Amino acid sequence: MKSFKSISMLAVVLLCAVSLFAKSEGVVIEPNSPENPFLSTSWDCKGTTLFEFSEDGKMTYGFSEVSYKLKKIDESYELTFKVGPVKSVVTLENKDSTTAICKTKSKTMITMVCTKN
Repeated sequence: MKSFKSISMLAVVLLCAVSLFAKSEGVVIEPNSPENPFLSTSWDCKGTTLFEFSEDGKMTYGFSEVSYKLKKIDESYELTFKVGPVKSVVTLENKDSTTAICKTKSKTMITMVCTKN
């Protein structure tokens, strides 16, 4: 009976750990999906339009088209892209947010607040 209790407790702990791990991973959203909150938007960071998105989900950073990965984690969205050696992560609190946090990692971490134009 004691070992059954131990096995049951272990199963519950593993189930909780798996569900927490699954939550943190998020769901990948395709760029051209209607679920993409960035479609047809442009984002201004520090007075300059830093990145913009077309109707079909293509992203332009500066003058170049850039590929990106978009995940939905709970209610927020996390967009990751890389330009050369510099990686950026843009976090949108929810689908209707008009501000996003952009963290860029090169030699140091730069954090900017970006607003939807």
